[in-house]
Amino acid sequence: MLLDDFLQRFGALGDELLAQFPRPFLVEEGRLSVEDDDDPGAAARRRIFYLGPDADELVVGRSDGADISIGDANVSGRHAKLVAPRGAEGRWTVVDLASRNGTFLNGKQLGPHAPAPLGDEATIAFGPGVDFVFVEPPTLLLLARRLAAPAAGAPPAAAAPVSLAAETQVAMARPPLADLLPDDVDDDLVTGDGAPAPEGPLFLHCDPFDAVPLEPGKPVIVGRSAVHASLVLPHPQCSRAHAEFQRRPGGVFVRDLRSANGTFVGGTKIGGDPVRLTLGQEVSIADFKLSVRATSRSALASTMVTAPSPRARKDLIRGHLERLPLEKLLLELEEKQKSGVLEVHDGKRRGRIAFRAGAPVSASLDGGPAGAAAIAEMLDWKAGPFTIDPTPPAGGDREVPQAFRDIVLEKFLS
Repeated sequence: MLLDDFLQRFGALGDELLAQFPRPFLVEEGRLSVEDDDDPGAAARRRIFYLGPDADELVVGRSDGADISIGDANVSGRHAKLVAPRGAEGRWTVVDLASRNGTFLNGKQLGPHAPAPLGDEATIAFGPGVDFVFVEPPTLLLLARRLAAPAAGAPPAAAAPVSLAAETQVAMARPPLADLLPDDVDDDLVTGDGAPAPEGPLFLHCDPFDAVPLEPGKPVIVGRSAVHASLVLPHPQCSRAHAEFQRRPGGVFVRDLRSANGTFVGGTKIGGDPVRLTLGQEVSIADFKLSVRATSRSALASTMVTAPSPRARKDLIRGHLERLPLEKLLLELEEKQKSGVLEVHDGKRRGRIAFRAGAPVSASLDGGPAGAAAIAEMLDWKAGPFTIDPTPPAGGDREVPQAFRDIVLEKFLS
């Protein structure tokens, strides 16, 4: 079921949603990256599984017989199980079932058959790149209220009855979720010079992600959690809801949302009081640099040197290994069956990987090996920019017989 269908059927229930959905949900984390040009919303879609209605244990796996079936090559047939609490004071737990690629809770790998308690918004990874968030019903209700808020003057949508047993999976979009947090900004606390806000469109930039429009009166939450944030920064030092950017009559303001590691403007740590930003002023969150600009064009596009491409530069996909590790990028290219040429730079050397329909065709490394060995060596690179030219490589035999997932697994399991 699509999110719109979910909201149409359940969004008007209010607190009754908790009665109809008393158990938690498993919500897929957002995926960056390499999406089809004709499907710009693909990066924001999510799957959501309801952990009900009454089973004591739910098996997560790739097999059709799993209670929660995830069709991903990194997921074992019976990968893990989610166990309901035994009593009123108990907690849900997750148990790895000796899976091939492991189960990770909040970034830490679990031992096989060892139950681990789950908290609201805990992150669970079923192998590399298969990330979900454990969401309690009250948190989902907040999400539903935010998404179901009708436009001004629009009549409220009625909730239609639906069979929960027949439809337990819906696709969820990454929305702006600023209204989940109280609007406690006090104009008397605002710092700055009182200059009038610039006219025209403004955008929040954070390479390598797409620029986010800053609309008057619509805050943009930045954080690690797709449940709370409209701009998701995948970094362990970034809090679930880290900072808020808001365009107001007096300008654009940023405030920290009681994050664990802080928000910095021009190198100075800020607090919960809104701070006015000037255009281009740098805001630091974890390893990310954010700024407000009057154009949606990425600053990276004008500063990064790339190899010539037969397609326009705007068709190149750009990123940084610090924010999207190469192993995750390769697994996503394989999963989405993409074609093109990937170039990776580590500051001294350049690597090149051609791929067709998600499978590597050839690979080379400046001053190094070719084929699968070149890809394996590039997997050691932890920093540097990359570009993807989506022009399919010329036909011919594959020089790299292994799949991307086999090269990645061999590298990290050896």
